[in-house]
Amino acid sequence: MSREEVFLSILPVCLEICLQIYYNNSIMAELITLPCGLHVCYEKKDTSLASAVGIFVGAGSRNETEKENGIAHFIEHMTFKGTEKRTAFQLADETDRLGANSNAYTSKTMTVYYFSGLGKFTERYFEILGDMLWRSTYTDENIEKERGVVLEEIHMYDDDGDSLCSDLLAKVYFGEGVSLGRPILGTAKTVKKLKRKDVLSFRERWYRPENMCISFVGDLEKDVVLSYVEKYFVALMPRFKKPFVPFDRTEGDVFSTYASLKKPFEQAVVYVRFPAKKFGEVKMYTPYLLANILGGSMSSRLFQSVREELGLAYEIMAYNMVRTGGGSLDIYYATSPKTAVKATEAVKKTVEELLEKGISDSELLKTRNQYETSLVLGEESVNSRMRSMGRNYTEYGILSTAKQEVEELLSVTKEEIEEFARETLDFRKATVCYVGKDIGCDLLEIIQK
Repeated sequence: MSREEVFLSILPVCLEICLQIYYNNSIMAELITLPCGLHVCYEKKDTSLASAVGIFVGAGSRNETEKENGIAHFIEHMTFKGTEKRTAFQLADETDRLGANSNAYTSKTMTVYYFSGLGKFTERYFEILGDMLWRSTYTDENIEKERGVVLEEIHMYDDDGDSLCSDLLAKVYFGEGVSLGRPILGTAKTVKKLKRKDVLSFRERWYRPENMCISFVGDLEKDVVLSYVEKYFVALMPRFKKPFVPFDRTEGDVFSTYASLKKPFEQAVVYVRFPAKKFGEVKMYTPYLLANILGGSMSSRLFQSVREELGLAYEIMAYNMVRTGGGSLDIYYATSPKTAVKATEAVKKTVEELLEKGISDSELLKTRNQYETSLVLGEESVNSRMRSMGRNYTEYGILSTAKQEVEELLSVTKEEIEEFARETLDFRKATVCYVGKDIGCDLLEIIQK
């Protein structure tokens, strides 16, 4: 037997021993739903001197009407601009005095605000977040100031080929009039028209306890955490005028097409998107493993073939997106306009070889180890674990323990990945977008020949 064969033969026993040690030391996550409908994801980590708490609101650009496009992101900005008891400077200054990491982000599906830092300041993190969430003033003066900041952010992305191509891809993939196809930042036109009443109306609809999750990881007992939630969140919540109506996450048909945007950039950007199964229709880690084998690391197939062997791209990767309403697998690469066709042909050839020959045992082992490492390291970080719990519950309605996540990962077989690849990597259903200097051809036709 070769060294690799010997290694593979003893691997299951070694993994089982490691898993038992890992499971015995893993910490259990717990979900608590309060009478008001607010969800709390809690995990005690008594080995850490740090803590992390985040507020996850199930409202992103997907929840916006056409006229509101960009408002979820705008509210994220405005929430840091002053409350009834703190100015914007006082919020920033107090955060810095605590030595904390405070930030926020908006995606297609959610808006997130979080603090992480020293565990001894945990109550302060809860108090500041609660003040920001429920006592922000959203004054007309601050709205006008921040409007200028957001418009500059939009202008900045207008000069970025990656962002332009990503937004173009969403627009043509989902089709006109679909909220998922609109940019998260909004457009200059929509942002210029946003008013205070629009901000308050959006918050009234979506910033509701039934649509929110508080995620906490740190060395505090559950009853202490819940007392902070009650004092700094539940007690400050306004009385809502109308009952909460959940967002309909059903997604319509997607479209295979080609779109291009001429820009005088020296480097062109290409996205190839394949429709994929939504959450719940396939094992959770199957899409991740396929994307990683295809283009998720320096030893992946696309990186080795298109960059290392052919020198046709500096950046090339594959990644998947899984939502409760749909999913996709994307291939992204940045190349010279002169070599865009050759790079696209090389991407096609690499995908075809994977479909024809399948994946090897060593590839499966490697990508499993990479993801298991990511899960274990994420478990060690209070901030990473807090964000993972909150994101998974807000998007998928699940709260997984470390044991469950590793079990799910290791249960995915080579045959399941190959079957998912055959179902997903269908060039007839692909959408291709290009941003850069004119190349005079349709790259979708190239991959569909």
